Order: sequence, then structure tokens, then C-alpha cells
Amino acid sequence: MFEKTKAVIFDMDGVVFDSEKNWQKADVAADIKFNTGFDETVRFNCCGRDEKSVRAYLKTLSPSLDVDAYREYIIGYVKSEEAAYGAPLKPGFIELVKKLKARGIPIALATSSRRERAQKLFEKSELNIADIFSAEVYADDVKVAKPNPEIFLIAAQRLGAAPQDTLVIEDSPNGIAAAYAGGFTPVMVIDLIPPSPEFIEKGLAVYNSLTEVVIP
Repeated sequence: MFEKTKAVIFDMDGVVFDSEKNWQKADVAADIKFNTGFDETVRFNCCGRDEKSVRAYLKTLSPSLDVDAYREYIIGYVKSEEAAYGAPLKPGFIELVKKLKARGIPIALATSSRRERAQKLFEKSELNIADIFSAEVYADDVKVAKPNPEIFLIAAQRLGAAPQDTLVIEDSPNGIAAAYAGGFTPVMVIDLIPPSPEFIEKGLAVYNSLTEVVIP
């Protein structure tokens, strides 16, 4: 299925790191504290977006909510958890990276998180980002967040790869939509959000773990 793959782009949260659980716990705590009434659908719609677009989305849902205070509470919660414990690597990540490198397939990191947070997560896991990825793109580097494909287009350009020859490994609907929009081949590794019927109808490749992803 992936015989023509010449490059691979990885999302970070929920793909490289098992970090979405921290965001989920933070959201639940914030929803109680701020009495928002938000459900899982709201969190799903926020997943994969950058902070600016998340806040804009939340303001449309609840104009009376102090969105900045709400989001700062969530971010502070996650920062505290990650400062203390980091986030575990997802099963199969290191093994897949080794296989790709052995085949000479360049890889990139493309995350809606800011550079500082990503670097801290990798450092906490005693990994050097530059040793793993040939290119990195962060929220700091893009003007338009997922589901716009800009972040993946920049990553592909930095790898010197065409979108049609590049896999994008994602866990969020916004990330999958961005990959489709950019002409990439999306691969969904399920974390906390199941694939939508729309993506299944498109023939989306779906796996439960990176250990299941096989690239010839």
C-alpha cells in the first residue's frame, strides 16, 4: 500500500508521545472549574489545532466564557504534568524510525505545539530531535493551523519531497483532513479519537498502533 513512499511526516501528540491523555484530564478539570458544559465533541474539534484557532473556536461556542483564563488553566495543568513526568513514547515509534532510516526514507516532525514544548518533551525522554528528524515544523512556523495543510506542505518542502509521495501519520481528524487537503497519503494511528465514517469511505489507512504500520 505504501510502496511509493519517499518521505514520512509525524504528528507529535498522540503519535510520538502518549500525551493526549494529559490534555484530556486538563480539559475535564477545566470544564468543572469553569462550568462550561463542554463534552468530548468539543475536545475532538480542538485536537490538532493551534492555540489561536482553539481559542477562536471556543469563543464561538461560549461567548460569555473567559476563554483565555480557561485555556491558560488547561495549559498550566498540562505543563505541570509534563514538567514532572514528561510523556511516554507511543509503542513502536523508535522501531518505525529505525526502519525508515534503514531504508533511507527521510522523516519530519509537524506539530501544532510550539517548539519549546516539543523540545522539552523529547529532552525528557532523553532524545535529540535533530538526531531523529530531518525537518521540524512547529506552530511557531505556520500562519494557518490544521485542518489547513500548510504545516505539512512546509514539512514536505523541507524534506524535498512531493506531497503525493509522502505519508502523514496522524491521530486527529483535523490532522487527517489537513493531510488530505495537501495531497498527502494520510495514515491514522488511533489514540483517543476514532476515525470518522467520512475518512473510512475515502479508504483511510487506520491502525491501532505504530507497531502495525509497515512501510516496504
